[in-house]
Amino acid sequence: YAQLLRRDIVATVVNSSELTHAGKKVATVDAIVSADETGNTLVIVNRHPSLDATCQLSIEGANLGSGGPIVLDGGSVAGPSPNGLILSQPDITVQDLIVQNFTSSASGTGILISRNGAKVLSNTTTGNRIGIATTSIVSTFTISGNTVNSNGNSNSTGGISIAGNPTAGVITNNEISQNTGNGILVLGGVVLISDNSIFCNTNSGIS
Repeated sequence: YAQLLRRDIVATVVNSSELTHAGKKVATVDAIVSADETGNTLVIVNRHPSLDATCQLSIEGANLGSGGPIVLDGGSVAGPSPNGLILSQPDITVQDLIVQNFTSSASGTGILISRNGAKVLSNTTTGNRIGIATTSIVSTFTISGNTVNSNGNSNSTGGISIAGNPTAGVITNNEISQNTGNGILVLGGVVLISDNSIFCNTNSGIS
């Protein structure tokens, strides 16, 4: 089926366990740097026919020939999309993407961190219900160098929302502006907030 996919989208790095066969080792998880005809799908292949596999995945925005970065747009699918990206494995890095228009009232988060060690670097989140958020089980994360603007609605934190009780969170060098709601909402725990530019948010800059 890989022959049916376009080969033009994402620079992808996958680190996984290995299989040994006939004296040779191959990665359990492999990645096809491709997308379907809509340009929205990255295919990751588990080489093992019967066992689950896990991997660490780093996604970076790329120049697609037109000069623009990769855009994840919740407004381009039928119906409201719950979230743009969910980082559901530890130590994932997401960098140089635009994530926009994820507005579902159930969640509607541009980038949702749900495991420890995530790095969200130099992305733009705009027009989402929440720009960037963590779930209550996350204790370590870095959110740095992002543009987080024009997110939120009348009953939701707009910019960055930190749940639970993190022990080593970092929010630094971001521009957080024009969100409906708070710029940054921290519900508890230990989070270092430094060198951010926070302005023109409807409620508090930091709460």
